[in-house]
Amino acid sequence: MENKATVETTVYACGYCGKLWRNKEDADLCHMDRTCDECGTVIEKKSYYTLCDSCKIKKEQKKIQDLYDKATKINYEEYMNLNPDYPVVYNDVFYFDDLDYLLEKCEDEGEPILKWVWGARLSNIKLDPYDIIQQFEENVELDDYEMHKPAVNEIVEFCKLWNEKHSQNVYYEDNSVVVLLGQGGVEYDYYKCRGVWITRKCNRKFISHA
Repeated sequence: MENKATVETTVYACGYCGKLWRNKEDADLCHMDRTCDECGTVIEKKSYYTLCDSCKIKKEQKKIQDLYDKATKINYEEYMNLNPDYPVVYNDVFYFDDLDYLLEKCEDEGEPILKWVWGARLSNIKLDPYDIIQQFEENVELDDYEMHKPAVNEIVEFCKLWNEKHSQNVYYEDNSVVVLLGQGGVEYDYYKCRGVWITRKCNRKFISHA
C-alpha cells in the first residue's frame, strides 16, 4: 500500500485538565468561567450559549413581542370566515377545527389563559423546472454553458406531469398574523411551553394532495 503524505496539524491543550482541542479558543474556554454577554452572569462551562438562561428568555420575549407588534390582528371568528380551512398555530402545533381542545389542554396543564395564537399561510410545494435548470447549469462549472432547448423543454414537461401527480399543499406558521381569542383580545401572553418561553419557528404540516 502506498504511504500517503504525513499531514502536520496543531492542537491545543487545556492548561487545567490537559484535554486537547483543535483551536486555541476552545482550549482557553475549557476550564475558564464563561460570562453572559448581556449581564455578566457566570455560565456553566458545558454550555455553548453566550447568554445566561435569564437573558435568553428576555431575548426570546422581545423577539415574540416585536413579531406581535408588527403582525396584523384579527379575531378568531373573522379569521375562520376568511380562511375556513386554515389552522391556527400554538407551540408549533397546527389546530384546524379543535380550538376548544387547545383551550382545554392549556387549562389542564396550568397554562395562562390563552388570548392569542399565530395564523397560518398556505403554500404549494412543487418542482420548478427553471430552478432545476439554473442549478444544473451552475453546477456544471463551465463558462457560458447553456442547456439546449430540447433538453429544457423535456425538463419543463416532466415537471408539469410530476406536479400534476405529486404537488402538495402545506401550511406554514404565519408570524404576520395574530389571531385574537375571546372578547377584546387586546391583551396577550407570550407562548409558554413546559414553563419555558419559546419562539415559534416556521414549520410545515402536510395536509392533502393538490
